[in-house]
Amino acid sequence: MQLDKDNPWPGLESFEEDAHAFFFGRDREIKLLRDHVLDSQVTVLYGRSGLGKTSLLQAGLFPSLRERHLLPIYVRFDLKPGAAPLTQQLHHAVRDSIMADVSDPMLPLDAESLWEYLHRNDFELWSGRNYPLIPVIVLDQFGNSLKNVTVDWTVLSGGGSVSETSNQTVEGGVSSVTYTTGPTAGTAQIQAKVNGIPPVIFSVTIT
Repeated sequence: MQLDKDNPWPGLESFEEDAHAFFFGRDREIKLLRDHVLDSQVTVLYGRSGLGKTSLLQAGLFPSLRERHLLPIYVRFDLKPGAAPLTQQLHHAVRDSIMADVSDPMLPLDAESLWEYLHRNDFELWSGRNYPLIPVIVLDQFGNSLKNVTVDWTVLSGGGSVSETSNQTVEGGVSSVTYTTGPTAGTAQIQAKVNGIPPVIFSVTIT
C-alpha cells in the first residue's frame, strides 16, 4: 500500500519500510530494539499478535540499521503445505535482498549453505555509496513455524516433578509446564529439549 500525507495510515496492514516517514510514536522502542541488535548476535522480539511488531521492524528498525550501514534482510516463511523447505526459502530471501540492495554483489551459490557463504574468507558487501555492509537476517512471524513442536521436559536435579514430561508448543512457539518442588530447599534444574537443537536448562531456587 502506497502511503502519502493525505493517506498516512495503512489500516490493518503493517507499515512497510518505505512508509517510515509516517511511522510515529515508537522512538523509544526503536532505539531499544536497535541497541539490542547491535549488541547481540541474536535478538528475539516477542509479543501478542496485533501489537505492531512487523511495523516496528520494517518502518522503525530497518531505517535505523541502514543509517549504520547494516543491511536488513526480511524473511517471512511460507508455512503452507507444499511450500519449499525453510532452508531454501531463507537462502532465496538472502540472495534476493542482496541482489536488490547491493552494487555488484557477491551472491551465495545454489549448493552453498548460508553459513558457508557468510563465512567465506573473501566475503564482503558494499553499498552504492561505498560503505561496507553487514547483513542482519530478520525472521518475522518466526514463532508460527514453531507451533506443534514436541518439547520433552525433565527434572535433572533437585527433586520435584513436572506436570507433563512431553507436550507440544502452541501459537507463538510457547510450551509450558507446572513444576512441583521437592521436599528440601536448594536449587532444581529443569530441562526443555526439542529434537535437533541444544536443550534449555532452567534453574529454580527453592527456599
